[in-house]
Amino acid sequence: MTQAAKDDWGNASPFNYAIVGHDPDTVLDQNGTSGTRSCCQCYQLVYDVPNEAEAQVNGNSSGASAVAVPAPLIVQAFNTSAGGGQNFDVYMGAGGFGGNNACDPNFTQQPSASGEYLYTAFTEVGESGNGGEKAAILTPCRTSENLVTSATLSSTSCQGQVHSDCSEITATGAGVASETIQSCVASNDPSSFYHLNWKVYAKKVACPTHLTEVTGCELEPDGAPAANPAVTTAAEAAADSTFLSGYTTTTMQDCCKPTCAWQDNVKSAGTAIGEYNSFYSCNQAGAPVTE
Repeated sequence: MTQAAKDDWGNASPFNYAIVGHDPDTVLDQNGTSGTRSCCQCYQLVYDVPNEAEAQVNGNSSGASAVAVPAPLIVQAFNTSAGGGQNFDVYMGAGGFGGNNACDPNFTQQPSASGEYLYTAFTEVGESGNGGEKAAILTPCRTSENLVTSATLSSTSCQGQVHSDCSEITATGAGVASETIQSCVASNDPSSFYHLNWKVYAKKVACPTHLTEVTGCELEPDGAPAANPAVTTAAEAAADSTFLSGYTTTTMQDCCKPTCAWQDNVKSAGTAIGEYNSFYSCNQAGAPVTE
């Protein structure tokens, strides 16, 4: 994802890339007379303030964020049942199981329906229902008043706990484990704390070329504009009428095959380009699933 963003926008890319669960929204996802759809659609998300009170400045009437506001994301929808059409469920290492768990074979409170798991061991912090390995819920990452700030997130004890928890992840495929650990740690970085629930501005955009090459899903153009690199802050998004407010992010990783990895679901969302007709997925060893 990091390399794809640089390939599309240069080494100083104003965006990071991600995939999200997103349900069709009657405003954001309206597509002429064909109704609403979300599979494989792309969006520009501009972060505003945390959607969790403990991460905002206590007593500040402006409601300013007490933690660094992350850079905007360009995201592609890969899953549904994601909290409603005004929410984007951002996929990241140990992002939280939600309603399903095919990650952790040892989390007996929420067994996999198939009996299959992606990992051989997994961090159980924040499971189930508290957002997974989220620094904001860790005691070393909070003040004595239970608030989360850039200073508490940056503390050695906080980041040490994050690294320790994330390093509990193991898998049959070494690459699967190492990439998940990297994502788990990076999403809790104090300078770009994506592993938090945020309020965001959202706009449907055309999918960038290298993002779809990573995900494996691309639809025929439907008139959505390119992402706007001049809109990277909440103030800029608020001044641009093409961006819509009232949207939020949550986080997830449930390790299940996502909605948009099924070709029939992609067909209902639009016409795929060539064989870019579903999201890539993989098995426990990291081998791509091709059938």
